[in-house]
Amino acid sequence: MPEKQTRAPLVFISEVAPSTESLNGDAFDFEANRLPNFPDSPSDLHINRKFHRKESILSSDISLYVEKTQQKIPDGGWGWLVVIACFVINMISDGVSFTFGLLYVEFLNEFKSSKSATSWIGSLFMALPLIAGPLGSALVDKYGCRSMTIAGGLVCTIGLILSSYAQTIGIMYLTFGVIGGTGMCLCLVTAVVSIAFWFKEKRTIALGLAASGTGFGTAVFSPLATWLLYEYRWRGTLLITAGIFFNMCLCGVLMRDPDWIKEEE
Repeated sequence: MPEKQTRAPLVFISEVAPSTESLNGDAFDFEANRLPNFPDSPSDLHINRKFHRKESILSSDISLYVEKTQQKIPDGGWGWLVVIACFVINMISDGVSFTFGLLYVEFLNEFKSSKSATSWIGSLFMALPLIAGPLGSALVDKYGCRSMTIAGGLVCTIGLILSSYAQTIGIMYLTFGVIGGTGMCLCLVTAVVSIAFWFKEKRTIALGLAASGTGFGTAVFSPLATWLLYEYRWRGTLLITAGIFFNMCLCGVLMRDPDWIKEEE
């Protein structure tokens, strides 16, 4: 019968420390193929010297990481203020987007362009936040939710202020569609990511409350935009809307990182 070889049980490595050298301070006796402090261990153990340290380090790191992150997610506390901030972001961004039809009529009369050309203003404004989603996620990973929300609010504000002075439809493509849409991309990404940092068990409830801002914004901004267009025309409406978008910077101030992320960093 072929000689039976028994591999070293992983428990001797992963339960103690990152390497076999830390087993009660004694090194593994490779010549005798035996663990010094385990006299009952078989003498025909086979240890792969090249990989046993890497396997033990990897298993230890993963176990520690999972244990820390699972225990330290607050699941509330300051996280509820983050939910309110995300609610406001969804309310403003989606409320303005879904009432673009009111502005569309004003743009159509102002620029005397075709319906197809005029509709591109709103199409860019609503499509760019979704198209640029991967870029926004990468920036949020690098710079954090707070910085990107503040930056996104500032970009949206600048874009709408410039739009209120536009004289051609091409300028509206750039200011309202591209600049405004890019800023809204950063804010919408953080409105989802930031909640995941603060909640685990109550994450679905928190996400649902934040997402309800979309419906609330649609209901509120429709009559608001109608009244603003009647009182201040479309240029004044864009200036006031820019001021509303600036409030998303205040929402960004509330989006601080939880303690467990700071400790991991």
